[in-house]
Amino acid sequence: MSAPQSPRDEPGLPIVIVRFGRVDEVLRPGEGPVFIGRELPAQLRIDDTRISRTHARIESRGAQWVVVDEASTNGVFLNGERVSNVPVTDGMTLHLGHREGIAVRFSFIDPDAGTMMATGVMPARTTDDTIAQPEKAVAGPPPGAQDGPDIARAGAAVTARREELGYSARRLSDESGVSVGELEDFERGRTWPPQGTRDKIERALRWPSGTIPLVSRGGEIPDDDDTGTLSDSVQLEVMLDYAKIALDGMSARIAALPPVDDPDFAVQVAELLAQLRRLHATTANAARSAPALEILLALSDVRRTYSDLMCHAATAPAATLGQRLYAARHRALLSVEETAAACAVDVDAVNAVEAEREVSAAVSSALESVLVRITNR
Repeated sequence: MSAPQSPRDEPGLPIVIVRFGRVDEVLRPGEGPVFIGRELPAQLRIDDTRISRTHARIESRGAQWVVVDEASTNGVFLNGERVSNVPVTDGMTLHLGHREGIAVRFSFIDPDAGTMMATGVMPARTTDDTIAQPEKAVAGPPPGAQDGPDIARAGAAVTARREELGYSARRLSDESGVSVGELEDFERGRTWPPQGTRDKIERALRWPSGTIPLVSRGGEIPDDDDTGTLSDSVQLEVMLDYAKIALDGMSARIAALPPVDDPDFAVQVAELLAQLRRLHATTANAARSAPALEILLALSDVRRTYSDLMCHAATAPAATLGQRLYAARHRALLSVEETAAACAVDVDAVNAVEAEREVSAAVSSALESVLVRITNR
């Protein structure tokens, strides 16, 4: 059964450029809600006393982008009128903090033009004044490979590490200086990045130099004392605030989902599940580094929300293999490890399927077979 399209690939949902002051932000579908505010946990920060700590949220809903006022003190304004929830249109300007306050402008790029990002025509935000012309990525295996290094394996490891750190693709692009398009091509196993690009990705992921080629040859990721820690600037209180804000927003969207047989359901639920996986990775990292009761309870809330939504998604006619497998093994009280052992595949393969990452046809077939037996017993 073919998987439904990801939010990133949904026809008609554009890439959006957010402009305020001298800052241009590139937002892509499927990367989770992005907050505008005066300080953390807002990702887009405006140093102005009229702006609340978390002032507004930008997110994709189905086939449109929306801006939601996060109960800010001084409001969000469109054409001089205060609004709480507004669909984004190409060329729209909002004002934050006052009807003539901070101007935030929006413009669209067709998703098919997303390759512009890789050529520097429309770069994501970076701290560098200039961006060097990137080396050309190589399609297929690394040059000189003798034993068929596994680009898909290396790309999946980068995706897993990015999600472990709680990074969206856009944030990893910001941290590494590598375009979102290049990262996407690598994570999906389409191209092998040049050495300079690999070095940047490894530094941003806090990996030892040479980790990506090592993984592509079948090696294990070296131990890293920094693994599982959050950025030094992210304190527990901030993390709790972020988790609550993000989960509250997602819960509201879950409640507004269309019926499971609605054509829009599959795309919307896939987007929400991807965002919950990222939130889970970030919250779990915080819980490991500072196992306070408050963050553990927040982690429990995220897991419960994710589990309930996965089981609900599994009832849809267009449910993916990952959604159906997750629901079936939870009903049967089987762990990921037990499910993997039952069909003689790696644990990573089960996790990959449930996270909607690509696996081989043989793995899919083995998991489908076990799923049928679990479901029909």
